[in-house]
Amino acid sequence: MGSRLLLTCLRCFSSSADSHQVEVVSYAPPSDSTSTPTPRPTITSLEQLLPLDQFPAPLTCSEYNSEEIGRCLDQAKNVVLDIIRAEHLPELASSEQAKVYGKVTTAGFCVKTVWTVPQSIGEFLRFIRNFVMRQTWDSNIAESAHVCDLPGSIVVNYQRFKQVLTVSSRDLLVACRYSQLATTALEVSVSIESPAYPVLPDTIRIHMRAGGYYLEKTAEGTKVIAVSEMDFGGMLPAAVVMRMTALAMGKFVKELRGGLSLLSQG
Repeated sequence: MGSRLLLTCLRCFSSSADSHQVEVVSYAPPSDSTSTPTPRPTITSLEQLLPLDQFPAPLTCSEYNSEEIGRCLDQAKNVVLDIIRAEHLPELASSEQAKVYGKVTTAGFCVKTVWTVPQSIGEFLRFIRNFVMRQTWDSNIAESAHVCDLPGSIVVNYQRFKQVLTVSSRDLLVACRYSQLATTALEVSVSIESPAYPVLPDTIRIHMRAGGYYLEKTAEGTKVIAVSEMDFGGMLPAAVVMRMTALAMGKFVKELRGGLSLLSQG
């Protein structure tokens, strides 16, 4: 669904956390239970990835490069900008922390959250890019990691969210790209898949068609617009998950502001 990718850059993932070991299995399922899996093709480049809807078996890795993920990020950027510019999205939640808007879409649902912070664009970007620090201020995060860098100013990040009540734990593996001008900045993200970060047992992977942050300089600091369009997975209807997400954004923004404040003091 959407712009799902398969990232097959094993070399740049091989030094990741020990909890994510790469299994040497066949790209194509064996024809029967007694078949011997075909080893993965030799990985010779850091730039090998492929959209899932074009995924062949077996994969010839040398045919693909990081330009493909760049094109998917370009598509995601258009989605992000469309959501940012949308003027008539229904309001889902409003508090002293933020205003949240959204709607159900063919990809699942989209959410737009608007708030302000007293910090500069540069300070906000330095904070939000620090995935290792994420667990220290976001109480919903069980695991967060900066996985690797790819050509074209692309970074790969991983997040695993804590289980909430009866809702299964979720995780998210995304490629991100940042661009910054004098008074604005934009971060765009899109879901990818990697054999180095398989879906864990009892965890459902979120598929993000597009997401990111738009930052605009103001006299008081920075206006932040966070947007995402995603498939949350699982059995809950998209409308229910969208409402839950909207209600959770107030807590997220409050914790983010607290983390930013500590960063500024440091």
